Amino acid sequence: MSSDFVPHLPRQAAIVGCGVIGAAWAARMLLKGVDVMVSDPSPDAEQILIDVLSNAVAAYDDLGLPTDQQGEYTIAGSISEAVSGAELIQESVPERPAIKTAVLAEIEAAAPLDAIVGSSTSGIKPTTMQEGMTNPERLVVGHPY
Repeated sequence: MSSDFVPHLPRQAAIVGCGVIGAAWAARMLLKGVDVMVSDPSPDAEQILIDVLSNAVAAYDDLGLPTDQQGEYTIAGSISEAVSGAELIQESVPERPAIKTAVLAEIEAAAPLDAIVGSSTSGIKPTTMQEGMTNPERLVVGHPY
């Protein structure tokens, strides 16, 4: 790869499920200047995001990495609101196939057709999660830890 390679960063991302894993995804995106919409029914989701982002900023500072071009986050009222304009959607709901397949179907119903849909899973096969999707080729698996 040449030294002038510049990766494409989405302008808008969505996080669906903002526990520690979802908040970690959000923090990494925010610290790269990406705006993030967050969907999570928990009343603690925003505080988890704030805490994880604070820890990420401290870690970046320790490493001498820039933290001055942060994106902005918004807590969405629904999954469809969160994903409606996203280029990248990261699902990080509980590690149960029935929950993941239902949420992925809801994401796909509201997301732009060209959005990439990621799932944070450590043990569920992608083919299991793709079962309720119309365009299963959009699904990628990734984990921030």
